[in-house]
Amino acid sequence: MLAEHKLQLQTLNKSQKNVTSLSSKFPLKSEEDLQKVESEICDSNEEKYISAVKYLIDGSAIKNLERIFSREICVMYNTDGICGKKCLKNFKRIYKIVIGNCNK
Repeated sequence: MLAEHKLQLQTLNKSQKNVTSLSSKFPLKSEEDLQKVESEICDSNEEKYISAVKYLIDGSAIKNLERIFSREICVMYNTDGICGKKCLKNFKRIYKIVIGNCNK
């Protein structure tokens, strides 16, 4: 039983390290950051990014959105790119990860 607990703790610790390392990429502060993270996200690591965003949002997207996007990005972008702002939906992978976590 102790061996099983040790294995579970090691697995949890490993996943926590992945979340922490990805969390350091946030908040996204510029268009270059958006493009860089968008290009880094792929099918094989999407779950890790989802976990990192979920960790950063911490249950309240309204209160913690600035942990994902800086104020500058929030001012420059909106979902659909209306009212003279740029469209966040153009960053399909980032949009999918953030919106997916906001709706939970």
